[in-house]
Amino acid sequence: MRLQIAVIGPNAEASQQDLDDATYIGREIAGRGAILLTGGLGGVMRAATEGAVDNGGTAVSLAPGSDHRHSLDQNPKATVVVPTGIGQMRNVLLVQSAHAVIAVGCNWGTVTEIGFAMRDEKVLVCLRPWRIEAEQPRIAQTAQEAVEAVFDELRRIR
Repeated sequence: MRLQIAVIGPNAEASQQDLDDATYIGREIAGRGAILLTGGLGGVMRAATEGAVDNGGTAVSLAPGSDHRHSLDQNPKATVVVPTGIGQMRNVLLVQSAHAVIAVGCNWGTVTEIGFAMRDEKVLVCLRPWRIEAEQPRIAQTAQEAVEAVFDELRRIR
């Protein structure tokens, strides 16, 4: 079986450096005979796909929607489109289908994929990941404190 490598990263929030790096990575994945997997949209996903396909490789897009045309609008060079119809939950399928994951840049969706890759002990390499420092979850010392904190906060925001 050929290696399957997922390239993950932001769509609209991708920087030009993210796009350039994703194109290079896609090209290298194809050049080394592996199959590229992406989340099927634009940004880093599209750039990696273009790099792979332009180098004669196979690029599989696990699209969040149920209509393959939506993914092809954003990622027209995809070799195979799998319209999952499960939205962001496709992140789990993407990571579980890969032998390795390369994250290029970051957004909240990418963070979830990184978490799944770490949980599943996948080979994972991150290029310019976030350092999440600003927003920390509340910490409780007891179960009672945890329940009280949740209900206090819910009352406050409702």
